[in-house]
Amino acid sequence: MKKGIISVIFMSIMLAAFSQSYEEKHAKCAPVLASGMEMTEDFFLEIMKGDSCLVGADMPDFTATTIKNEFIDTKALRGKVLVLNFWFTRCAPCIEEMPAFNKLVDHYDNKKVDFISLTFDKAELVEDFLTKHEFKFKVVPDNTEVMREKFKLFSMWPYSIIIDTEGKISRMILYAPDGEVYAYYKSEIDKLLK
Repeated sequence: MKKGIISVIFMSIMLAAFSQSYEEKHAKCAPVLASGMEMTEDFFLEIMKGDSCLVGADMPDFTATTIKNEFIDTKALRGKVLVLNFWFTRCAPCIEEMPAFNKLVDHYDNKKVDFISLTFDKAELVEDFLTKHEFKFKVVPDNTEVMREKFKLFSMWPYSIIIDTEGKISRMILYAPDGEVYAYYKSEIDKLLK
C-alpha cells in the first residue's frame, strides 16, 4: 500500500517537473534566427523545428470577443479539441483554406471541437470581407495580442494551432499541404477525439 502511494507521489512530482508552461517551453524551443535573415527554406525549416518542439506545451489561455459579440474564454473550452487559425483579409493562402475549414466546421458540428480564427484586421474590414467570403470559424477581429504576445508567433499567415482536450499544443501548422487542408486537419483532429 505504501509503495503504491509513494509511486503515485513520485509520478506526480515527475509529471509536474516535465510539464512546462508555453512561455518556458517557447524560451527553449524558439528558433534562434539572425536579425535580417532572409526567408529562405532554412528560415522556414528553423521555424518548423521550433513549432515541433512546442508540441506538448500548455496552451497560453486567453479571452476574446468575436465579430458576433460572443465572449471566448479558452479555459472554459477544456475537454474540447480547439483549432486556432491566424489569418487576415488580404492573405490569398488564408482565403484558399477557408472552404476546407468550413467543411471541417460542418463535419465536426455537435462534436467536441471548437474553431476560432483571429485576425489583426479591424471589425469593419472583417465584416465587409465576410459578406463576400464565408468563414464558419468564430472570428475574432482586431487581435494581435494572442498571436504575438501569447503564442509569440512570427508574422506569417496562415498559421494554425491544434490544441488537445487537455489544453496542450498538439500541432502547429504554418502551411498545410496544398490541396490537402481538409484531410490533413481531419486526420489530426480525429486522433485527438479517440
